Amino acid sequence: LMLLRRALHIREQQYGGQHPQVGDVLLFMSAQYVAKERWPEAEDTLRRSLVIAEKHLPEGHPDRLLRMGRLAGILLKVSKQGKAERLFQAVDTFRKSANMKADNETIQIALDRGHLYTQQNQPEKASAAWMQGLIALREEVGPHHPSTSTLLDLCLEPLCKDWPSGSSDLLEAVFA
Repeated sequence: LMLLRRALHIREQQYGGQHPQVGDVLLFMSAQYVAKERWPEAEDTLRRSLVIAEKHLPEGHPDRLLRMGRLAGILLKVSKQGKAERLFQAVDTFRKSANMKADNETIQIALDRGHLYTQQNQPEKASAAWMQGLIALREEVGPHHPSTSTLLDLCLEPLCKDWPSGSSDLLEAVFA
């Protein structure tokens, strides 16, 4: 973190506080705070990075969506479910409208939403989010990839327990 703080200071002096390169350093800093579970610092740096991205990037740009999705995940960790849900929905809307291909961020967002809905005791929404993550992972790496199997193992119990009746055929079809 010390090197990132120094890099941030240099970028701010060189370009000003609202430059995209400052936003990128803030994004990296937030990842380090997340790794250390320092949620308030992670939230603050990522919010600042998102503000910069919103100023310089068009709505729906992948880098904006990345920051929004990660911020939603952090908000979920600090029990700000309502704000997290709004960000998750915004990211979902942008991705669908742009027909964006699934990627690691899409998968993580879907899993975070599954956790959010589980916390809110909304099993049908949680199951749909888990399934979205599983489908995205299958598209990204294939149905027989070890990551897909691992994720399926992690999600199988909540999916089977909470899945709306009659939907087991869909789960089987996804991984056939």
